[in-house]
Amino acid sequence: MNAEEKIYSLMTIAEDQQTLTSQFIALQKQEVQQLEKEREALVSAHRDVLQNIQKQLASKVHWSWIGITFLVCFFISAVFVIFGYGYSQLLIKDINQYQRQSKIAEANYNALKDKNADLMTCNHNGKSYPCVRVMTSYGSYGEHKDIFILDPK
Repeated sequence: MNAEEKIYSLMTIAEDQQTLTSQFIALQKQEVQQLEKEREALVSAHRDVLQNIQKQLASKVHWSWIGITFLVCFFISAVFVIFGYGYSQLLIKDINQYQRQSKIAEANYNALKDKNADLMTCNHNGKSYPCVRVMTSYGSYGEHKDIFILDPK
């Protein structure tokens, strides 16, 4: 093969390569255009979906929902406050009753002390009870014979 034929064959290969490159570029442009159209369609669909969601949310979130939620929370809080107040009133009532019983017990204690009664603490079944010394030799009184005369100190 001489130099001219070599050059001619190289030019033919170059032309083929140029044709293939041009076809490839044209194909790439078509694919890019097609992808661009698909992207625009996707963006448009996405925008429509977002607008639809915003419209649905705007129509779903009403002041009535906020009001209902507030009222439910208010009523639950009111129930807790009412029951707390009632429970505290019961506690206060119990405390007042214990104070009255304590005053009566103290008055009885002072009355026994004034009569010189021998007061002490007795244990029975593991519990402490107030005790007073009585004179059993004088006998018992009352319907059930459970009343005795105090034994002074």
